[in-house]
Amino acid sequence: MKIAKSKLKEIIIEELALEAEEAAPEPEEKLKGDVETVKKKLSGYIEKINTPQEYKQLLTMILSHPVDRKQVVLKQLYKSYQEMMKGS
Repeated sequence: MKIAKSKLKEIIIEELALEAEEAAPEPEEKLKGDVETVKKKLSGYIEKINTPQEYKQLLTMILSHPVDRKQVVLKQLYKSYQEMMKGS
């Protein structure tokens, strides 16, 4: 199969653009109002949570908070977590 140089060049440029897009870091999600408030209130305290037991207790406390569509959010977080762990 013959491929013209111009077509080959186009394919290579497209592939390089896709690779660059995948390698680019995703912009950090802007925090919503209440979340920003909690972040400000916890500033200075969150750094003190440095043991697995404390971390587990904090996550359990947050996860036990009732919220609409919790299962959907948890599934999305799990997928994000898996992606994050692939990179490390």
